[in-house]
Amino acid sequence: MRKEAVRAGMALLAGVLLVLNGCATTPKARATPRPTPTVSRAELCHELAGRYVDQCPPVPISFDPNVPFQNEVGGQVPHPSVLQWEQAFLRSNAYYLWAYRNGKAEFLLSGAIAPTHVSQVDLFRVELQQIASAQQAGGRLELKPLTMTTVAFVATPSALKPTAAALGTQWEPWGFITYSKGPAYEKVVLPDGHVQTLGSVGPRFTNEGITWGYFKRDPQLGLIWYQEGFIECGAGSPAIASECATLS
Repeated sequence: MRKEAVRAGMALLAGVLLVLNGCATTPKARATPRPTPTVSRAELCHELAGRYVDQCPPVPISFDPNVPFQNEVGGQVPHPSVLQWEQAFLRSNAYYLWAYRNGKAEFLLSGAIAPTHVSQVDLFRVELQQIASAQQAGGRLELKPLTMTTVAFVATPSALKPTAAALGTQWEPWGFITYSKGPAYEKVVLPDGHVQTLGSVGPRFTNEGITWGYFKRDPQLGLIWYQEGFIECGAGSPAIASECATLS
């Protein structure tokens, strides 16, 4: 499971997303939401083409807005803002899943939902490898993502600063923990109908991870959570594991 299994409940045996604890940091203003100008789909696709996206994602993209949610920052961020950020996080996850399912490596590497370098070497590394393998075999990916059972908004543990530095990305004070469960699988369907299973987990499988980043308005995609990094709860320091455990 990728860190994405957690991350939006997806990439199975690849390892997936999100965490955070402490520090009463004033939220960093990245972009003030303003009404989005109405543009035609043709104009939107043309603008996205300039970002190396050769197929337009659905805009607005659909996602379940009612995933169970917990606000764990104790009023450090106004609750209405937290709710808006949570919806932005789910929207970013939906774009990620769209690109993964449709083999759109260029979208994952475009910098649209995460920095290109970090996407390539960490965040979407496994997904990109699987997309390449499917394309080389002349097949297509078939996915059943993990089911996201809970999302929690938290303060990112300062223990993640060395992890962020090692990845060449930014540590951000806020993030999301996701809790997900199986069953899930990743397969390559070949032209002759044969299926290669890349990974699978059963219904008893569970996964947790932390994604840190920030809220922003993307000119084409709308309000999103820009992901700067991810780590599975069991792969980090005791402080990270403890943060995840508080919501288990």
